[in-house]
Amino acid sequence: MRYRCIDDTTPRASDAMKKNTPHAKGLSTKGPAIARHAIRGIGIHIADGGEIELEDSASVTVADGAAARILIRPKKDMSVKIHSGTKCDIRTLIVGSVPVDFKLVNHIDSGSLIETDSFWGEGGVVSIESILEGRGAEVHEKNFFVVKGASDLHLHSILVHRARETKGDILAKGVVKDCARAALGGMIRVEKTGAGAESFLSEHVIVLDKGAHASANPELEILNNDVASRHSASVSRIDEKKIFYLMSRGLDREDARKLIVDGFFGSAIERIEDEKIRGEMASLVGSST
Repeated sequence: MRYRCIDDTTPRASDAMKKNTPHAKGLSTKGPAIARHAIRGIGIHIADGGEIELEDSASVTVADGAAARILIRPKKDMSVKIHSGTKCDIRTLIVGSVPVDFKLVNHIDSGSLIETDSFWGEGGVVSIESILEGRGAEVHEKNFFVVKGASDLHLHSILVHRARETKGDILAKGVVKDCARAALGGMIRVEKTGAGAESFLSEHVIVLDKGAHASANPELEILNNDVASRHSASVSRIDEKKIFYLMSRGLDREDARKLIVDGFFGSAIERIEDEKIRGEMASLVGSST
């Protein structure tokens, strides 16, 4: 079952929501009705699985044991909160095609998994925070970007281990072209109550042109000794030796550069578990490099 939730604050849309929604301030996906409009800030409850598409700020709650796929296409500044019940399986794809201020906060309960994958093709200010609140909660976050022209992207990820025996990893990979700029920030915080946490933060950028600039600043804040947490970061240019080797095999310089960039993204995209999201991400990255 698929649900599309977009911003439509006209009187007709508001009246329709009041008539068709089980709760005056919320939208439930349980049942046969398909909701096509949602007012700003609406609460959405997924009780028995489904797929929703968001183009405006919202708060989404996924019931215990449910699976959900959430597509977010920010076309203006927006904020999204996702609350999982216990033992949920939630897959989120974010596609940013215009400059926006965007914030996502995941609250993850016991035994639940959230996989968040995002692509950013323009500048903007992006914040993604995942809070592992229940024992055995898990999150996997992968952020990809290709910024060009005079775009300016600020991407910040936060992972908080609040409960015992939680797992999480954050990966950011991107390319900066022309005179664009990208600033990556990341934080893993293990609280005193987060014994047994496992986490990894990785940020890697390729700078393609002399006028482009990038920075990567991962941080760890560990308040419990019984954890396994690490990070890595790199900002680099393409090795000219690699380009020369490919050109000696018949490629021109631009094709050689694209082949290297595709390989840089490819290994990370293959790690996306959801086959549908993996295919869409490969298409987004491939059309942008």
